[in-house]
Amino acid sequence: MNIRTKLLAAVTAVNIIIISIYVIYASDIKRDAVYSRIDGILISSAYSVTPFLREWHEKTAKTPPTEAEYAELMETLSEPVKGTGVEYLYAVIEKDGKLFFTADAATPEEYASKDFSAYMSAYEDASPKVAEAIKTGKPQYDEFTDDWGTFRSVFLPLGSIGGYQTVICVDYSLAEIKSEVNSAILGALWRGGLLFLISTTALVLLLNPIIKNARSIISRLESMSSEGLDLRSKVDINSRDEFGKIANHFNNFIDTTRAALSDIMGQVEVITGSGRRLKTSVQEIYGGISSQGQEIEMLMQSLNEMNLSITQIAESAVETSQKSTDTLNITSDSRKSVDTTVA
Repeated sequence: MNIRTKLLAAVTAVNIIIISIYVIYASDIKRDAVYSRIDGILISSAYSVTPFLREWHEKTAKTPPTEAEYAELMETLSEPVKGTGVEYLYAVIEKDGKLFFTADAATPEEYASKDFSAYMSAYEDASPKVAEAIKTGKPQYDEFTDDWGTFRSVFLPLGSIGGYQTVICVDYSLAEIKSEVNSAILGALWRGGLLFLISTTALVLLLNPIIKNARSIISRLESMSSEGLDLRSKVDINSRDEFGKIANHFNNFIDTTRAALSDIMGQVEVITGSGRRLKTSVQEIYGGISSQGQEIEMLMQSLNEMNLSITQIAESAVETSQKSTDTLNITSDSRKSVDTTVA
């Protein structure tokens, strides 16, 4: 794996991590924003009908409404929530530990199709948050499922009206919320993917000159190792980053090496010249020594000849001396004979 692949893999991994964190963070932000907006719609819808429903419950606590009055109530309650995305708006009271419908928002079409909760009909699968709202006296939010669907709801307590704890309930389809959240997450994913493509493209463009410089240095070193030490060519410097500095130092190294080798070659030439001159001197000395040797040899030969002559002369002198001695002896003997004869 070359350095380009390693760098791309490393930075791509970092990009994926960063973009994943961004997508998760952006998705959470979008989700929170969606829920905050939906909760705002729910609570504002509940508060918008609070005065009317408070009056309604005070009135119906004394006298139950007629069918026409209930139908008029349903149409009146449906007006404030039109176009808000609210699925249901209704009110319940707690009586003998059970919950009963006392108001419901319905359009004329829903009323005609009987798609509404009748007055004082039992609410059997209510969210536990209704009881908590009654208990705490504070609005409660919940996601729950009942016979009408799965909702994100708010339960706004009105306190005791006519002797009964009263709660306004507003439902928003959870499927719609999740669809909006998913759209927000998908948007974050698209943005994350776009950022990934942009950052990766920018990375490739930034890496190209760096890799080019690195390859130039590697190619130069390979050339030196395979073809021999060539100190004439240099590495081109195309950047001022770390690779540019490496190339610059490499070129300086080549210059220094070339200068050092040039100096060494000069010293070698000087030493070679000195060696040649020394060789000539040695040869001359050797020639002189050879000539002197010949002269000495001739002198020794003459000395030997003189020695031989002296030896011969000495031998002749010894021989002559011997002969003289013999002659003297003979003469002495003759003299003695003469003396004897004379006597």
